[in-house]
Amino acid sequence: MRTGKPRSQSFLHGALILTVSMIIVKVIGAVFKIPLNAVIEETGMGYFNTAYAFYSPLYALATAGFPIAIARMVSENYTLGRYRDIRMVHRASIRIFFVTGTAGMLIMWLGARPFLSFINNDGAFPAMMMLAPTILFTCLNSIYRGYYEGLRDMYPTAMSEIIEALVKLVIGLTG
Repeated sequence: MRTGKPRSQSFLHGALILTVSMIIVKVIGAVFKIPLNAVIEETGMGYFNTAYAFYSPLYALATAGFPIAIARMVSENYTLGRYRDIRMVHRASIRIFFVTGTAGMLIMWLGARPFLSFINNDGAFPAMMMLAPTILFTCLNSIYRGYYEGLRDMYPTAMSEIIEALVKLVIGLTG
């Protein structure tokens, strides 16, 4: 974690970095989705969509607005030269996001069987078990995205999005 003078970008430079990374992520996503449909076919896509329907609201709740709040607090403290406060925000956010991410993951793990029994789709259980840890990892990743965005350094956010898409591509198609 860096708290010294960051590699700060202008608003337009940062926006350009994030736009280019978003285009790359969308291309990787298309490369992932097209073969995925062929590999797991209609039944597998049904299982995946069932798991994703349960996952999406938990993911949204676990990460809702927190990276933006971190970025704002880091930016404010950096502008005022309060580097110690930046470190405190970082430490506190790790604890909060770890608890939030773990809770989301546990809700998905423990809620999978009752949810799938209710909708009569037990075949989606492995998909739900595989998606659950991503709530925790995404929460922890969003700490660093917010932190570096607060320092006006968009490269780590852009790179983490691209790496995340590549890992999803490799694991999703080979796993």
